[in-house]
Order: sequence, then C-alpha cells, then structure tokens
Amino acid sequence: MQYPWLPTLIRAFILTSLLLNSGAYAQHPVQLEAAFILDRQGELSFDQLKALPESEWERVKQRGVGVPVWNPDYWSGLRGGVMWLRLELPVESSSELLWVELLPNTGLNGEAIQFKQNEWRWIDAVGESSSQAAAQPARYLTFIFDTTVEEKTAYLRLTTDQVFQFSIKATPQDGLLWKTVKTQFYFGTVIGMFILAFCYNLAIGLRARERLYLTYNTFVIGNLIYLLDMAGLIRLLYPAIGSGSYVANFTSTMTVMASWVFVRELLNTRKHLPRIDRFLGGAIGTFTVLLVLMPFMSDLYGYVLAISVGIAGPFLIMIVVAFSLRQGHPLAIYFLVAWIFYIVSAGLWGWMWLGLVQPGEWLILLFFAGALIEVALLSMVLGLRFNSLKKKAELLGADKIRYKTLSLTDELTGVLNRRGFLDAADRVFAHSPTDSLIWLGMDIDHFKRFNDTHGHVAGDELLRKFGATLNDCSRSDDIVGRLGGEEFGLLLVGCPLDKLEAFTTRLLERFAEITVTSGSGEKASTTLSIGATLVTDGDSIESAWKRGDELLYRAKNQGRNQMVFG
Repeated sequence: MQYPWLPTLIRAFILTSLLLNSGAYAQHPVQLEAAFILDRQGELSFDQLKALPESEWERVKQRGVGVPVWNPDYWSGLRGGVMWLRLELPVESSSELLWVELLPNTGLNGEAIQFKQNEWRWIDAVGESSSQAAAQPARYLTFIFDTTVEEKTAYLRLTTDQVFQFSIKATPQDGLLWKTVKTQFYFGTVIGMFILAFCYNLAIGLRARERLYLTYNTFVIGNLIYLLDMAGLIRLLYPAIGSGSYVANFTSTMTVMASWVFVRELLNTRKHLPRIDRFLGGAIGTFTVLLVLMPFMSDLYGYVLAISVGIAGPFLIMIVVAFSLRQGHPLAIYFLVAWIFYIVSAGLWGWMWLGLVQPGEWLILLFFAGALIEVALLSMVLGLRFNSLKKKAELLGADKIRYKTLSLTDELTGVLNRRGFLDAADRVFAHSPTDSLIWLGMDIDHFKRFNDTHGHVAGDELLRKFGATLNDCSRSDDIVGRLGGEEFGLLLVGCPLDKLEAFTTRLLERFAEITVTSGSGEKASTTLSIGATLVTDGDSIESAWKRGDELLYRAKNQGRNQMVFG
C-alpha cells in the first residue's frame, strides 16, 4: 500500500517550520513585565489588592505562570482560589491596542481592569461581550488593552476549573494578521493530517473488517478533539464549552484508554502476555466506569482522574511494549519507534500541567507535532500490517485453491480424478438441459497387455499423453476425467449431436498417433474404444455412466478402435 500523503506531510512540516522560525517577516511578541498574587479564598477585592505591598507580589519568570504539584497552592484554583495578574504595559508600542493571550489553559476564565478616562474599568475577555469589537477571533483567554493611556499597569482577575498553569503572550494589533496566519497554518496542517489519518484507517478497517482499526481511530479522534481544545479552537467556536475543562479531561482520559485497548489488540496480549493482559483489562474496565461517571464529578475529581490516567497510561503501555519486545513480537519495535515521539511531547506536556516545565506556546506546537508524527507512523504500521495480512491471506487462498485442485486432479494425466469428475458432472447435470449433454466412456484397448509388453513406464507415458490429448480436444465447458486405470470419461456440454461423430473420429485418430518408447527402445502405440450416449430427461450420472459403459463394451466386442453410440 502506498502513502502518497506522507511526502505532503513532510513538505508541509518543513514549510511550517520555515514560516514559524522566519525572522525576516515575523513580528516578535511584546515582552511584558508581570507579577501575580494568589488569593486562596477568592475574597480579595480590587481596592484591597492595590493596597498590598510589593513584597506580596511574585514576579512571573519567562512569561509563564506555573505552580509545582507539591506546592499546596497547586490545587487552589480547583478549590475556588483566584489569581490576580499584574501587567506592565509597554511605554512605546507600534499599535494602540495590545492583545494579551493566556495559554493554553482551556479551563481559565477571568476579566481585566485598566485605568481609562480617570477611572478603573473592567474589561471582558474577547468574545465574551457582544458590544466589544475585535480585529481577530480569540482562541485563548484574551484581553485587549489600550497602550495610549498614561497608567501603564493593568490587572487580570483569573479563575480556573483546572490549575493555574499558563503563559502570557502579548501581540500588537498590527501584528495579529501574521501571527494568525502562521499559527492557523500550523494547526490547520496538523488537524488536516489527523483527519486524513482517520479516513485512511477507516478505509483500511472497513476493508479488513477488524476492530483494531476502529479502536485506533478512537485514539485518533480523542487526540484530535483534545488538540483542538488545547489549540483554543473549541473555545473559539463554542466559548461556553471551550472555556471549561470538561472536554480536556474527558478526551485526554478517553485517548489514553483507547491507546490501552489499541495496544492490547495490536500486540495480542491475551495470547502472548496473559498476566499483563488481565491487569490491563482490569484497568480498562475500571477507568471506563470512571469515564462514564466523569460528567457527574466535580472539576477537582475530573482533573485528578485525567492527570492520573495521563501519568499511568504511558508507563503501562511501555511495560507492555517492553515485554512484547522481549518475546520478539514483530510489531512491538515499530510501535515503540512511533510511540517515542508521542511520549516525549506528551511527557513534556504533562510535566507542564504538573508545574515541572515552564508553560509556553512552544509546548503546544511540540505536542501537536509529536502527536501527528505518532499518528502518521502508526498509520503506516497498520498499513504495513494490513498489507502483510492481505498477502498472507492471498497466499493461503492460492494454497487452498492449489490443494483443492490437486485433490481433484489426477496427478499422472492432468485431467480430473474420479472425485473431481463426478463433482463437476453433478454441477453440470444440475444446471444444464439434459438434452445438451453427451456422455463418452473411453477405455484404452489391451492396456494390460501393453504394460506387460512395453513396461509400466511406457504405460504411464501413454496415459500422460492421452490426458494431454483429451484436454487439447475438449472445450472449456466440457468435463474430462480419469475414472480409474485406463478408463476415462468425457462429458460434452452443448455439443450438437451431428458433430459427435466428427469429434470422436478425430479423437480416435489423435490417440492412434500417440507413440511412446518402450523399455527396449521400441516405439509402441495402441487404440481406443468409445461408448457415447445422449443424456436424456430423467438421467442421473449413474444411469448415463452405466449406459455409456454398456456401449463401450459393445465397441470392444465389435473389434475396438471405434465409437458406438446409443
């Protein structure tokens, strides 16, 4: 099976990389000074916030906010905590308006406040206010700040139903078009390739009729929806859904579980790793129940479930792959190569959510790339597997046909044996008008004497040549067979009765011309006798055969080397 879309994928990625890393045309994002305060109880007012000393504020490093998992404040957002973010707007800017995005936390929500026209004014996020005009749609939690005001400090009041792990990206409005083009080109390429991989595996699965491909497509779809959520596209299309964490928690859990089912079937753990398979089956069953209950869980428990599965899933798969490699499973090494790309990118992505890696847009791009490479490579593995199974099936089918042919063919003469002849004749009798059939019973004259005089080797050679002559003289619809020893049968299908004599005369002449070399080096030949009868209504194979034999014996009694019809 060919992969015409693979070169396209490679070229698209090369072009995407050039676009994303081009310094000649890209406008660099604005560097903002930022600090944050975590209000654990969510009771701090804006006036109280302004009165706090500078020592209470924690500086944001590398434009990313992240709390490590061992810090008690890690869970504050899920428990109703509020994060206040203070931004120092640029003194000089190429644009009057500055877009500030917080990414990639899809569970993040909030509002901003800026001092304008002698008062502090609250600002809704882009897309959350019908009265607010925006130059571009917003995929993440995004605010537009006026950079022309004298007060260069702005604040954000943030809540989340996940955890506070996000990066800050500021872009002047006059640079939005280029930023949108390059990011949407990248995400569009990845999403398009995911859809292509889904269709590709769906086509193979329907053709192969295997559940494995449906399972893999579940993994592909789960991954795709999760990536759409992390890229902010669900928030863009459906703000009420995309601004929450349920889609992310559900799809990430479903994706990991689909990968367990897929690996279980691909590596056939039921047969090769029964103990691990029982544990894997138990994990799948347990988390399936929890996944069904997720809509009824609180945000905290939903996030804990997603994180737990996200951490345990890859390790469990690597254990299965390691044991499969040890047992020499042919697909284990291919799966491992493809899975490594996903493990690296998804691992860094997971560490970001645990506060072990600083949040940043590069993590989203890397996660997209790793997921796509893994899906593309595994699609090729499944394609190779399908081709291999198809070739094996074709070989088995050819072997089956060959063995069936051998079981129904006389090895010496090349015509049908007794069983094959009777099976074929039975089908003809069942589907052809009886008055279109002529039965010929044939017997080589004095064959026993021929064998005794010239040897069995010469006798076998005579049988071989007679079989070739019968195949040559008969038509494709006729049935030719060796019924035993020197006795042969020929069922003429659709042969006009007035052509019978000419046919049998030619057959007798052809047989008389057959010569073989005896053991003593002499040339030897003999003659043929034929009994022919027209099959009539009410005839069975047995009755036609019996009547043909009677006519054959009459031909022998009348001097042999002739055809008797009756």
